[in-house]
Amino acid sequence: MAVEISSETTRATPLSIFKVGIVGGGAMGGGIAQVISAAGLPVVIKDLDQTLVDKGLRAAYEVYDRRVKKGKLSVNEAEQKKALISGTLSYDDFRDCDLVIEAITERMESKKQVFAELDRVLPPSAIIASNTSALSITELGRVTGRPAKVGGLHFFNPA
Repeated sequence: MAVEISSETTRATPLSIFKVGIVGGGAMGGGIAQVISAAGLPVVIKDLDQTLVDKGLRAAYEVYDRRVKKGKLSVNEAEQKKALISGTLSYDDFRDCDLVIEAITERMESKKQVFAELDRVLPPSAIIASNTSALSITELGRVTGRPAKVGGLHFFNPA
């Protein structure tokens, strides 16, 4: 499954998104991963250590478990959605992502480091987005070679 994004105002060519990466396995990262998988797209959560990756996976899985308990999803449907979510400790697993959403702590220097690393591993067509609600997206874009493909994509909590 792919999601297409286009803009009527810019007459941009639609971008097909087949895989999404999330940097940050906290509550927001896990919630965003769940929302992406609910749309039928594979998503990979990356963090600095396996404990944090597992936290993000658990947060996503728990949403599906609650929906099963409420009768909103079958066990089979929930398992299919959960299977779309994976975890990693390496940016190498983002090499085929079309969109990566950064959802780490609100520190500009940390975010800049993540954006610079993502810029090195992602295909040129990929979009890098930040979940920040307060920091400058323009400043984040400056550390990449693709400032026109850097944006803000803020999710409220819960995602």
